[in-house]
Amino acid sequence: MRRSYIVTVELCECAMNINYNYRCIIASHYSWLYNGSGKRAIMRHANLNGADLSGDDLRHADLSGAYLRWANLSRANMSRANLRHADMSMANLSGANLRHADMSGADLRGAVGLPTAPVIPNIDSAILARIDAGGGLAMSRWHSCDTTHCRGGWAIHLAGKVGAALEDTLGTGVAAALIYAASRPTQRVPDFFARDKTALADMREYADGDQ
Repeated sequence: MRRSYIVTVELCECAMNINYNYRCIIASHYSWLYNGSGKRAIMRHANLNGADLSGDDLRHADLSGAYLRWANLSRANMSRANLRHADMSMANLSGANLRHADMSGADLRGAVGLPTAPVIPNIDSAILARIDAGGGLAMSRWHSCDTTHCRGGWAIHLAGKVGAALEDTLGTGVAAALIYAASRPTQRVPDFFARDKTALADMREYADGDQ
């Protein structure tokens, strides 16, 4: 029997924060997915610390900013879920479906069961070296051309064929997040939707720490 957790949920219909049992929200989400009678799960900034979401169908759910530290997400279907800035540190993601999820800014430190991703040593320094050598940074698109990418696009590009294969399998955003998580295991995934100047400044700050 699953334990019950009380979460704070920001509903689309109102600006108020209301306490809901998360199992009820997920049950309604199932109805929304399969017959259109329920509501999409909107659990922004929800406190799901240690929650058991194993095997749940969370496709398209909004878990942006959710606190999922130590959560059991094994075998959960989170395809196209909004996980932006979610705290999934120490979470169990074994067998989870992350295809095309938005993991920009997510905290994956210590998470187990993540798909294997290539490690790029001093990743921010490596990207800056390409930009300083004449490459371009354009945060509005993952890949503009062979020599111009956004921050996540550059991570995939530098990972070569392995990065391209990961992108084909899981989607660009997920591939970029996993490469960053593997390359900077003590840091959050960066914000892939920041402005050019903000992203560049952030990379230079981390690159300075590589020296």
